[in-house]
Amino acid sequence: MSDERDADGDETREPRSARVVAERCLALVAAISHAHGAPGAKMLSWLVECGVESVSVAEKAFLLEARPENQAVVDFSWKAEGLAALFWALGGLPSLWPLNQQVSLEECEVFRLAREEPATFLARATLRPLAELKAAEEDLFDQHWRVRDAQLFGKPMPPELHPGIVYERRYALTWLVGWGEDWDDVPTDT
Repeated sequence: MSDERDADGDETREPRSARVVAERCLALVAAISHAHGAPGAKMLSWLVECGVESVSVAEKAFLLEARPENQAVVDFSWKAEGLAALFWALGGLPSLWPLNQQVSLEECEVFRLAREEPATFLARATLRPLAELKAAEEDLFDQHWRVRDAQLFGKPMPPELHPGIVYERRYALTWLVGWGEDWDDVPTDT
């Protein structure tokens, strides 16, 4: 990704392509499925069959664990929130759940399509307009700032925000718009 500056001194970043985002979704489907009991080796084979090469280092290590530690299972289960944000970015969801309500992937037709017909899912991948994606990422940055403000200064957490949901959705959209060299290294500073 580019960390160059444009003529005004602003950082320019290259957003991920629809194909890269769709492959990232499939990698997340595999990791989340393993967190929910699917054999990791089977999920890695599924990714190979799908032609997905963009499995992150952390995801691959997790998928290779026959019996992952409980914290890793919890951490990868939370990735459902980032996956939902990417599904939304691909137009697979008309809107996202509120920022205090966990997504139910089983209720998402796009999740079933990605899991059961990955070739069709990849072929249909198109992103929402870049301006819409950037606006959503900027809003999540602002909401993440509100979460951190509450955490750092002992303020009550705004009831419309759940810290984990805000973080995971922001992480995914921040990656999508071009921040971070790879999925395992996305800056989420506030």
